[in-house]
Amino acid sequence: MPRDLVGDFRAGLFGGAVPPGVTARDPAEVERRFAVYRNNVAHGLTRALATRFPVVERLVGADFFAAMARVFLAAHPPRSPVLFRWGGSSRCFWSGFRRWRHCPICPRWRGWNGCGARPITRPMRRR
Repeated sequence: MPRDLVGDFRAGLFGGAVPPGVTARDPAEVERRFAVYRNNVAHGLTRALATRFPVVERLVGADFFAAMARVFLAAHPPRSPVLFRWGGSSRCFWSGFRRWRHCPICPRWRGWNGCGARPITRPMRRR
């Protein structure tokens, strides 16, 4: 694929206009059909984040997690098809959400990845 087509398609997936060259039998349906594809990609990427961070999803709830993931996706779309690494910067990103800041794990989470809190230096022990 020519580089311009790839860039245009990527931009279209993440909120831009429908890329040139995308067609449908009925030209009036191009926007709607591409929106379905865009939504499928966003859903798949949201599930990829949920697979990587299942505890976060359970703590904040599936609906709120999906909303956070959509905002994260718009700000940090994947740069590679290797998705198991994508989302590493989400921890700092999520700390900006009011509901997330009130989660019991949030202060520890920031400490684990250097998002402003002092890192935890020794293992936590059960008492």
